[in-house]
Amino acid sequence: MWSGSSSLSSPPSTHTGRRHCSPPHCREFGLGDAVLKQDSVGCNALHHAIRGGHGDLALELIAAEPALSRAVNKNNESPMFIAAMRNSADIFDKLLSIPYSSHSGCAGDNTLHAAARNGNSGEN
Repeated sequence: MWSGSSSLSSPPSTHTGRRHCSPPHCREFGLGDAVLKQDSVGCNALHHAIRGGHGDLALELIAAEPALSRAVNKNNESPMFIAAMRNSADIFDKLLSIPYSSHSGCAGDNTLHAAARNGNSGEN
């Protein structure tokens, strides 16, 4: 049961009024495999979390389902590539720690190209 919710079957509402299921709770609701699904353009929940600027959710997703890091969308963009393009260092570092995480990007680029394009030298 969700605390603070009048509905027993729905997850808590976010500040935008949309409902989301945090990764640990997804399993409780039988959504473990659903979180791995890709949409019509090949993006999964991790792609959307990173692109949408939801860093905490992205880190939760990576911790709960590292396999999300393998997926590439129809533009050949991996979650790691998107994180590098958005200068999301904490997400990028977490994805880099997963040995099988995809690093591909669009137009033949990869995460190294994305980091260089954004002026990220890798030094603090």
